[in-house]
Amino acid sequence: MTANPHLVKFRNNSIKLIGELRHKKMIINDIAQFLHLSVTGALPYPQALINGGIAAVVGKQGRKYLYQFVGDETQITAFLDEMDAHHKAGISRMQQNRTKRRQNVAAGTPPPPPASTGIHIMEDDVYHAVKLHKAPAARDSLVAALFGAA
Repeated sequence: MTANPHLVKFRNNSIKLIGELRHKKMIINDIAQFLHLSVTGALPYPQALINGGIAAVVGKQGRKYLYQFVGDETQITAFLDEMDAHHKAGISRMQQNRTKRRQNVAAGTPPPPPASTGIHIMEDDVYHAVKLHKAPAARDSLVAALFGAA
């Protein structure tokens, strides 16, 4: 069973951030710079630490929240254990879905349609919905005139 690299990175970055927050208060820009991430990419880290009771918002610096370490060793251990449990549950859920897909393919059952279809653009961190068309794909008349029929 291989570890999900994204979850491993999140865990390692969380540990690094806990160590840094022990020494100083930080705003999200400082956290992003420390973890070598964009501000948007760094947002889940302080939120996870707040939910785990390890960090807290202690004020504002301008319009940005100021985060500070407030936990102890038992909270850190519980936070990391919970993160590992979620990681293991995610892997087992993924394995169950993979097994179910293989059984459907073997039985000739078509896969279910996606719940929602869309495109996630990382630059602006926005999800754009895409409509599915029921008509079959056809060559545009101008393209057919230039390049011939398909």
